[in-house]
Amino acid sequence: MSDKTVEQLFTQIRKLGQDGLHHKALPLVMEVLKRNPKDMDALKCKVVCLLKLDKCKEAYHTMTTDKELSKIPMWLERAYCLYRQNKLEEAITELNNAEPSPKVDEILAQIYYKLENYEEAASIYKALVKNTMDSYTNERETNLAAALASSSAFKSKPIKWVGVRESTYELCYNSACHSVSTGDIDAAEQKLEKASELCKKEFEDDEAETKTELAPINVMKGLCLQKSGNTKEALELYNTVLKEKSGDNQTLAVAANNIICINKDQNMFDSKKKLKIATTDTVRAKLAASQINSIDFNSCLLSFYTNQLDQFKKKSVQLQGAGSPLAPLLLATSLVRDKRFDEALKALQDGNSQDEVVQLSIAD
Repeated sequence: MSDKTVEQLFTQIRKLGQDGLHHKALPLVMEVLKRNPKDMDALKCKVVCLLKLDKCKEAYHTMTTDKELSKIPMWLERAYCLYRQNKLEEAITELNNAEPSPKVDEILAQIYYKLENYEEAASIYKALVKNTMDSYTNERETNLAAALASSSAFKSKPIKWVGVRESTYELCYNSACHSVSTGDIDAAEQKLEKASELCKKEFEDDEAETKTELAPINVMKGLCLQKSGNTKEALELYNTVLKEKSGDNQTLAVAANNIICINKDQNMFDSKKKLKIATTDTVRAKLAASQINSIDFNSCLLSFYTNQLDQFKKKSVQLQGAGSPLAPLLLATSLVRDKRFDEALKALQDGNSQDEVVQLSIAD
């Protein structure tokens, strides 16, 4: 490597970058920087490689600590790194310094989605879908549908659903999520079947990828069955997804939580195992507040069922302090235990409770 000129190294770097082999390009970039630490082209290439390799923390450190590179207005790249590290407000500050562009709007919409400001996210995606024509149209429409579906599922005043195409499995899936949230289970099941067919067709040559992409669809099918009272079939779908570990952590957490809901005061050992899947810090960082509320509620209820009353009271106080809409259910549960049925009924009537099952939307 040391015998090659800088020009030859850059030729290799460009070729490897075009082929998506950034893990091989990075050592060559470092070789250039070893010869000249102030080479701006190499420094930029280093940042690109780190971003492509999902090493956002290292990329951000490079951009902000290198004296030469820190002089360049890389607002977009820095904002993306902060977004991936869940430093959302800092990411918005960086984007406020950037020149307006579709790329800036893309990241800003993702940040608003993560902040659960679905209305703002949907507004940006609507504008992007309307005004931008390129190869990412399907992804933008998918993210728009995810924002609309999440608003319908998690907000008391959801955004009005706008017609979106159902030409991809992600779009069909998110449309199904919206149907579930409005109580139209039959429509949701039809859309999920279509999503499954489109998914299998798209990944017909990749069995592993097919299983991964089908996982959230199957979990949502399980939710439809669960809401229809077909708990046995729902359990089969949930347990298959968990056994195969085919979905991401968020999908597995949703499946685990919904099994706990079905188990209720039965199969306590199984519920405890499932709760561990749904309550890791990594998982919680990816869930919406209402999803976390639902999982925390079931954790609290599980303590009640297993007669761990101190834990039940502690978790109840935490949920009430967090303003969880599920808190009235906990109060009612404790009142029923004491056979104070009239007071329990009043607690439910005074509260604004919701299902303790969880759903999720797909966003790229």
